[in-house]
Amino acid sequence: MSTSLRAYARHRGCALNAVQEAIRSGRLKKSVKRVKGRPPQIANVAAADAEWAASTYSDRVPLTGRTAPRTSPPELPPITGVHDLAEARARHEAARASLTEIELAERRGELVPTKDVESRLVGEFTRCKTKLLGIPSRARQQDPGLTTVQLALIEGLIREALDDLASDEGVPEPVSKAAP
Repeated sequence: MSTSLRAYARHRGCALNAVQEAIRSGRLKKSVKRVKGRPPQIANVAAADAEWAASTYSDRVPLTGRTAPRTSPPELPPITGVHDLAEARARHEAARASLTEIELAERRGELVPTKDVESRLVGEFTRCKTKLLGIPSRARQQDPGLTTVQLALIEGLIREALDDLASDEGVPEPVSKAAP
């Protein structure tokens, strides 16, 4: 039983013009039935599928539809030793997609450069340290009755807290993208 090109395109999960181009380029020959005065038809769908698979590059396999591979795409291995053109193209497209996502996140303001964050944090920490070290002299201004021993105690506690905050103990290691 013959099938229209449009129905075959639906079956393949591709556009009608893809089927028409396959016929024009000679990738589909044996399975196409031509009747004078009528558009071409697919005589045998199974034969057309086999002919399509045999004459189509592996990088042109549809990603969706009935003829799409049923397995999920594999994780991309390291770039070293890439010999397959389709694999290289897949890597390239995945990298472009990642870069596009990063650029979009930057435009939305969801990502900021680490240098900007670091310089802002250093400035804020310096300001906090200055404010904290100024507490004893401000306390003396507000309460002149504070003794030198009391002020030294307050200053010592502040410096101890700042030294504790400046140590690396309890600080988690930065997350590395290269971690296994």
